[in-house]
Amino acid sequence: MIMKGGMIMNRSFNKKYFNTILTITRWITKVSVVGLFILIGFLLISIGVVMFLPVELFDFNLDNLTTIDSQYLKALIEVNPDLFTGIVNVKWQLVFAGFIGLLNVSFLQYVFIILKKAIIDVSNEKPFSEKNIKRFNLIGIAFLVSGFLFPTFNGLLFNSIMKMLSIGDVNVRYMINLQQIFMGLLIIVLANIFEYGAYLQEDHDMTV
Repeated sequence: MIMKGGMIMNRSFNKKYFNTILTITRWITKVSVVGLFILIGFLLISIGVVMFLPVELFDFNLDNLTTIDSQYLKALIEVNPDLFTGIVNVKWQLVFAGFIGLLNVSFLQYVFIILKKAIIDVSNEKPFSEKNIKRFNLIGIAFLVSGFLFPTFNGLLFNSIMKMLSIGDVNVRYMINLQQIFMGLLIIVLANIFEYGAYLQEDHDMTV
């Protein structure tokens, strides 16, 4: 217990541990922001190169297709060699996949940039500033939007691939990402709790 202003404080605070965590987080955000900018640049250049290359370079022989590595289904699917035959062009599917990747990386960059600014305010001993509360609300909204938006684009890409392969009896359903939506709601709730705490602190300071 700590005495302050003639009153006993029941809480203690390990400032050294807090500063260590803050320093590590600050460096992680800095490195992540720089790395993601480089990745965004690489994706933009790659998409531009693919768009301007001759279409003929992207012809793919389906006879060579024996397996499908699905990251979404977390499975390696064996393909019947008699099911797919002929040559298809995958140029615009690659461009669309590149744009989806760019959208995902841009989302991460947006979150890290806001988080970086929030950490600066915390370092300046303003953790519950009005700007920080708005920043965390924006992060929560970004997670909510991505939970609906990303599955839609992934579904459109999958549907495009199915049409390219001339598979007509496959139903594509756009399922929302419940995990990201939950994260978004949780961050928004925490942001509003911080706002209420800041209001109580300001009300207490004015009363005293």
